[in-house]
Amino acid sequence: MTQIPRKLILSFWLLSTCQLSACQAQSTEAQSTQAQPTQAQPAALPDELAELGATSTKKLIEYGWDMPTPQILQANPARLAAAPFDGLTLRLSGAQIVFRRGSLDAAQVSRDVATLRALNSNKLANSYLSMYGGAGPGWDWLSDGDWAQTERSARLVARAAKAAGLRGVMFDMEPYELNPWQYGNQPGAGKLDFAQFQTRVRARGAAFMRAMQGEYPGIQIYSLYLLSATDDVQGATPAETQNNLSGSGYGLWPAFVNGMLDALAPGASLVEGNEHAYYYLHAADFDESRRTVRQRALPLVAPENRARYGKVQMGQAIFADGVLDLWKSPRFIGYYFPDWAAREQTLGHNITHALRTADEVAWFYNENFNWWAEGKPGQEPNQQRVRAVIEGARQLARSGQTIPEVASLKAAEAAFAGQVSVGGDLIGTNNAPVSFEVNGVNSPAGEIGPNCATWNAGQHYSCTFPGNWSGTIRPNIVGKPAFDPPERRYTNLKKDDWQAHFTLKP
Repeated sequence: MTQIPRKLILSFWLLSTCQLSACQAQSTEAQSTQAQPTQAQPAALPDELAELGATSTKKLIEYGWDMPTPQILQANPARLAAAPFDGLTLRLSGAQIVFRRGSLDAAQVSRDVATLRALNSNKLANSYLSMYGGAGPGWDWLSDGDWAQTERSARLVARAAKAAGLRGVMFDMEPYELNPWQYGNQPGAGKLDFAQFQTRVRARGAAFMRAMQGEYPGIQIYSLYLLSATDDVQGATPAETQNNLSGSGYGLWPAFVNGMLDALAPGASLVEGNEHAYYYLHAADFDESRRTVRQRALPLVAPENRARYGKVQMGQAIFADGVLDLWKSPRFIGYYFPDWAAREQTLGHNITHALRTADEVAWFYNENFNWWAEGKPGQEPNQQRVRAVIEGARQLARSGQTIPEVASLKAAEAAFAGQVSVGGDLIGTNNAPVSFEVNGVNSPAGEIGPNCATWNAGQHYSCTFPGNWSGTIRPNIVGKPAFDPPERRYTNLKKDDWQAHFTLKP
């Protein structure tokens, strides 16, 4: 199986799990202790690769930065009808975050439902309401008052999905606001130790699941990551895994998932969205993911939940912008293809194999296109070409066919493997959006630029360049003093630098 690009997945998970210096120490320690007894593995799940359902019945849905409200769909009925997808992910007019003080506006949710019901689109039966896993300011797992508002919002979302005839909820657990999954960041972290906190979060996960399926008994919760989000934290022993989780940016997430599994009722379903598939390039990547993604997570599943976890469905992801080089960035494989035709073929290849290896639903993620309203200037011609690629790939998939790998893939992978990255911690920013100047060219704060990105509420960053890159990187926050150091300069950079931290001056 082709390794998931280390610059964009492995490094991100590593950085969000621990401080960079600690990560390096853990890596060295792991190499020196390979002879120690390993953690006993649970019994393997069945190999489902030979039991895949017919591709003709599977669905491709869209999820992206263009996520519409019901009102946007209402204003653009022709676009809704013409979009080359079986369904979509849409957002309610209010906040998408339910882990916050103050619940959603029930009257506005009712208006949104009425708007959706009036659309009379068959795409809605295969569509999802978006829900984000970040937390609002001051929100506390240990507060029964905060949780009551969260549960009320969860009920409203599930009720809306059912009333509008949608399939369920698309749950993005990445914390774009404050992080509810990192133990050390929680307001109540000092009141309970990590194991006690896990117990409380597991109980909240069960209450969350009961609330949603109580409103919508047949709901499907499609999580962009399920336990694949934390498959990097497992140690050689249960104690080591627990220690890793206690410092991980997603350390409380497995407890929440176990809570959802505790309460999962017949008729409701959970889906592992496998966002890692953004970076798959070979048919074998998709095949192996069915054998390994859920299997790797089994040590994080409570023994009493393993039968339920065995019924978790497998999803697959397609990342259009990375394959098509829409960001014009060396951080993505599309940058290294020789022409647009090679990018189109790779996108079609990924669509057919994602549909082939998903249980029911694959999701198409994009950031530069808008399928539901007027999009970015200059992208419409590309979007029309991609529409044809999607339609052609779906037609082939329905008949059980796939698109082969492009001939230039091997050369593109070799060039991609030669890239170098600079990254580290952004200290003292207090979640303020950080922009980066690369050789004097600025990227918008808080957004993905050609070279640099931030994540985990702006606590970390990385910039990626072709091998032997020379230049300067300078972070900025509008209205704030300079960072220390103010910039970092490199000449003929040949290897990664993951110790390039910046601290905001007081």
